[in-house]
Amino acid sequence: MSLPDYRSSPHYKTKDLLKIRVGRWVYPQATARWLNYIADHPFLTAGLMRQPKLFTKILRPYLCDGLSCGQRVDTLIAHYNLVKELGLTTLTSQGLLDKFTLYRGPTKSGEEFRIDLSAGWQGQREGEYCLNLIYKNETLFELNFTLQKHQDRLVMVIGRLQGTSRDDAQQWVRQATTDLHALRPVNVMLHAARHVAFILGCTSVRMVSNKNRVALNLWRRWRITANYDKTWTEAGAQLASDGFYEIAPLGEKDIDLSEIASKKRAEAKRKQTLLNDMYAGLKTYFEEHRDDHPVAA
Repeated sequence: MSLPDYRSSPHYKTKDLLKIRVGRWVYPQATARWLNYIADHPFLTAGLMRQPKLFTKILRPYLCDGLSCGQRVDTLIAHYNLVKELGLTTLTSQGLLDKFTLYRGPTKSGEEFRIDLSAGWQGQREGEYCLNLIYKNETLFELNFTLQKHQDRLVMVIGRLQGTSRDDAQQWVRQATTDLHALRPVNVMLHAARHVAFILGCTSVRMVSNKNRVALNLWRRWRITANYDKTWTEAGAQLASDGFYEIAPLGEKDIDLSEIASKKRAEAKRKQTLLNDMYAGLKTYFEEHRDDHPVAA
C-alpha cells in the first residue's frame, strides 16, 4: 500500500513538513522503514492524516533516553505489532482521533471521575497510549505507556506521569483526594495503569527513572519537577539493573482488614470498593471493544 498525500492535510503545518524533509535526509533508512510500516496498516494511515506527530516522533527522543532513530522505529513497530496481536486496533484508531472514556464512576460527593484514553498524540514522545484521570471535567493526571516485549514477555512501559499545570493544582488535588476516599489521584492513576496492564496480560510494568526519562535539553531537565524515582518507590516498585523501575500488574483484590484499626476500616472498604469498581469497569470496556479477530504480527 502507499501513503495518502498527508501534505494536503490541514493538520500539517509548515514546521511539520520541514521536520519530515529533514528526517528523510538525516535518517533515510529509519524514516522509510517507519513510513512503509504505516502504509501497510490502515488504522495508522488514517491516523497519520490527522496526527503529524505520528511521523515526527521518530526524529526526536522517545520513551527513554539514549535510543537512536532506528531504535525508536523498532520500539514503535514492536508496540503496534502488539496492538494488532492484542486486538487493540479499533481502540487505537479511535484514540488517534480524540480522547474517549474507558471508565466513569462516582466519588464521595457524587461528583464524577473518569479514566480517558488517547493514542499517538498526547505526551507523544513518552508513550503511545495516554491515560487521563479526570475529576470535575479537569484533567488532574496524564500517564503515557507503550507496550513492549522484554525478555520475551509482554510488558507495559510507562514513560510519563504528569500532573495538571494549573496554578491551583494543589487545591484541586486536595479536593480530589478527599472525594476519592483519601486516595491520592496519582495513586488512582497508577492503579488504573497497572490494572490495564493486568487486563492486557502484561507480566510486569516497567517505568522510566529520573535518569533515563526523555528530556530534549538541559533547560527542560532543569524545569522538570516530577520525581519519578520517589513516586515509583512509594508505589512499591523496585529498581532493575537496566535503570528501569518494575512493579507487578494489579488485579482486583479484597483487602485484609485484620491489620487495619477498627475506626479506619470503613474508609478502607470504601477505598477498595472505588478501586474495584474502576477495575471492573476497565475490564468490561476492554472486553467489549477489542477487535473480533486479532491479527498476529
